[in-house]
Amino acid sequence: MFDLLTQSAIGEVITRIATTAKALQRDIHVVACSTLAHVAEHGDYRGVLSLLNAMPNGQRVQALVVWYQHFSDGALQISKGTDGGFAVKLKAGWKDNCSIDVASAMLTDYAAFTKEAKPATLSVEKLIKMIEDKANNTELNADGSPKVDPAARSIGAKLVAIYRDMIKQAAAATAAPVEG
Repeated sequence: MFDLLTQSAIGEVITRIATTAKALQRDIHVVACSTLAHVAEHGDYRGVLSLLNAMPNGQRVQALVVWYQHFSDGALQISKGTDGGFAVKLKAGWKDNCSIDVASAMLTDYAAFTKEAKPATLSVEKLIKMIEDKANNTELNADGSPKVDPAARSIGAKLVAIYRDMIKQAAAATAAPVEG
């Protein structure tokens, strides 16, 4: 718990937030560009890994991931690790096949590089569409394994069919004449 602020204290803290947030944004950009340059020069991505894992919630860490991947020309392979943190590795042959563009990266702040997604409510229709898409997904991963497990596809298809049957029954019940 914490004490709520008075109106005058709110204004003071907002002013401090504006100042420190802008400084933090600049610091992240400078460190991101510096770590990218270090990767280009030495192939050492430890700074990238440290920065990604140091980013607080609300700082658009996924935007930074996209920024790194773009300006490293795909050399930086970034994913979520098994512990929930980030994992970073270099693409095989990156030195000969990727052009790391530090100069352009310096001109492009990661937060401005991608649009921030608006929060959206998950509706029943969107949920059914998502399940249906998974149920119909027959794509394979690079290793030949299915992107969606066949058991998940089967259950997804059954759930969608049950939902549609419920909707059909509800519509029929409201359309039936009432006897009196």
